[in-house]
Amino acid sequence: MFAQANDLCANAESLATDGTVASGDNTGATVTANAGLGDSTGAPEVWYSFVGTGNTVVVETFANGMTDSQLIIYDGCGGPALLFDDDGAAPGNMSLISFCTTLGTVYAVEVQGWNGAVGSFDISATDSGLVEYCSDALASNYNAAPGACDVENNATCSFAGCTSATALNYDINAATDDGSCIEPGCADAPLNWANCYDSGETAGTLFGGNTPADVVTLSFNAGTIEVDWDIITFYDGSDNTAAVIAGPLDGDLTGLIVQSTGQNMYVEIISDTSNSCF
Repeated sequence: MFAQANDLCANAESLATDGTVASGDNTGATVTANAGLGDSTGAPEVWYSFVGTGNTVVVETFANGMTDSQLIIYDGCGGPALLFDDDGAAPGNMSLISFCTTLGTVYAVEVQGWNGAVGSFDISATDSGLVEYCSDALASNYNAAPGACDVENNATCSFAGCTSATALNYDINAATDDGSCIEPGCADAPLNWANCYDSGETAGTLFGGNTPADVVTLSFNAGTIEVDWDIITFYDGSDNTAAVIAGPLDGDLTGLIVQSTGQNMYVEIISDTSNSCF
């Protein structure tokens, strides 16, 4: 007859993963020399178990009579040791392990007192819930380093831009306003500009801001490039050696909005000899 009902892994006490705290005590438990528990071996141990949820689960011990615990998690009774912690539950010297679990896997949890310590303690297992992340690098909530259990869901992506429907550069996909809106008639609003390119066009037009802090925004109220024969390309700089912002494009340009990252934008049109703009 063992001093504790969960003295052996086969009799492990089941933990819910809803954060419910269970009381434990390793007084009088079996002493096992377990090299998996760092530099403190031969300490009395008791056992717990929980079922993986497919999410990150946090297993933590809390001080009572025992004030310094050690914690190890196994892939089931008799399975390999997966994770170990000594003093991870700050402040103090109790233990905490947070890891990505596999749905349906039964994990065995061993609790010892460090350096042979015995006494009462509390323990809990808490499912952190589903964590979704955005993998679109253009989004304001882009996550470059998701957790091991995090699930990609680009429907959660949020984009910054102009959210004013009356602005020349209104962005229907923007969830947060970035202060870039250009309203008709405001001091920063550009004049309307019309251009009809020639047949055999190979030239470009440079649009520039007044200061190095400016950016250039082109909004097409109307316009067409001959499909399959003529093209327009937008460059993020002062000539066609700069990075391409958009293009080459053809067809109807109505509603297109293009914005530079700096003071200049170079727009190049290349056309054949059969037609100009129409």
